Amino acid sequence: MTRKIATPTHDPARRRDLTQSDSASVQPGDLAGKQFWDKVWAPRRGPSPAEPPPGHPIIEQILPARSDWTCLEIGCVPGKILAWMNRRFGYRVEGVDYSDRIDAAQATLQVACPGQYRLHHADFFQFSPARRYEVVCSFGFVEHFTQWQTAVRRHAELTEPGGYVVIEVPNFTHLQYFLRLLFEPQALRHHQPSATNPHAIASCLKRSGMDIIHAGHWRTFDLHLSGTGRLWRYYTARAVNIAVDRLRHLMVAAGLDNCPTRLLSPTAMVVARKRAPRSRH
Repeated sequence: MTRKIATPTHDPARRRDLTQSDSASVQPGDLAGKQFWDKVWAPRRGPSPAEPPPGHPIIEQILPARSDWTCLEIGCVPGKILAWMNRRFGYRVEGVDYSDRIDAAQATLQVACPGQYRLHHADFFQFSPARRYEVVCSFGFVEHFTQWQTAVRRHAELTEPGGYVVIEVPNFTHLQYFLRLLFEPQALRHHQPSATNPHAIASCLKRSGMDIIHAGHWRTFDLHLSGTGRLWRYYTARAVNIAVDRLRHLMVAAGLDNCPTRLLSPTAMVVARKRAPRSRH
């Protein structure tokens, strides 16, 4: 048995019913799980303002502005990055997310780009659209799976020949890993550190028929702790966040805020383009 969900779309000719299986999600080692994300997004009320991803200057140097293109974001709640993609590049936008709080993304996009979006309340690994996309992106998604290569390959499968894949992940390797282990070990339960290596992601995309345009880290250093759990964790996180914020201000003043390194950079990004099939002449 399936449920059908219809959502707004820019082109009425492309409007289709969406199907969502009632069966349990079958995912390649989901480290966080749907209940976790439902809880994370539960406090969201009303639309979120459009907001670019951390490494947006890299994206802006590579992606073309095309009003006839469609961008798919994987893990799209609360919709603020899709709203930015629409505003910055003119793309029609679609998002897929299994969280029941996908209504938060709808609230955001209904304000930001009414009539130019479509949302799919579905498990990404069971998501089977009738089309491919010119841009497929995710921001903090693939690292939540033990078999993250499956998630990366799926990005490539959903991309039109000549289209782009953008994958951004937090850096959970080297010193960033040990800082998390020291101050926020509970966060490591929901992340696969090997999936935050941009060169490993790039290798996976290469094997999936993609040409790598960019693979590297972004900014010199940053660290934000959530401080959830016991009271002492809250105060520790608060102290660390204040110290890191002051350090970042000093780095900006010294012109050292964008010296990417795998040791300390907070974010990694890969941008790739799908090769067109070879002619059989």
